[in-house]
Amino acid sequence: MIDRRWLFVVATPALAWAVGLLALPRPQAVAAQQAAFDRSTVADVVSVTPTLPQTKADITFGGVIHLRGADIPDAALSRGARLGITLHVAPVAVIDGDWQVFVHIDPQGGAATTRINADHWPAGGRYRTDLWQLGEHIRDHFEQTIPRSAPVGVYDVWVGFYRGETRLPVTSGDRRNVDTDNRVKVGSIVIE
Repeated sequence: MIDRRWLFVVATPALAWAVGLLALPRPQAVAAQQAAFDRSTVADVVSVTPTLPQTKADITFGGVIHLRGADIPDAALSRGARLGITLHVAPVAVIDGDWQVFVHIDPQGGAATTRINADHWPAGGRYRTDLWQLGEHIRDHFEQTIPRSAPVGVYDVWVGFYRGETRLPVTSGDRRNVDTDNRVKVGSIVIE
């Protein structure tokens, strides 16, 4: 006679495998995911014709994402105001995985304790980086409220890409505004 405990030990993994095989979604190749994605939902951020950014950057991260530049307001901002920034990016190779944008708005010559963070998913999370296709130009607009406690002064706007604890390294481009933390300065704002 078969001991029921052994039957449980043998049957459970087999049952789990069968359920997984039938119920779990099948992974798609990147090209298939890109082709299946409905780009009409992100028509406001994707074009095949590049727009000129206000400030040029010309930096490539990880050999896959080209930061062309940014649009940053020229006028001084009051504490409590909304700051709107648009990054101009384009894929230059197939992007493996979904990367977030990190944005550090740091006071010039000040302590990092007064940093304003505006980390976000590109296109408000509507268009993952692993869906981007060659030939596309993405306008990633985001907004951040300037804290009422922010000291007045000039702040530098730094950007880069990350996933978890990993940052995409700067791999090519104009390195004059790149620092050792794999981020590039795309401009400055004034808080009054």
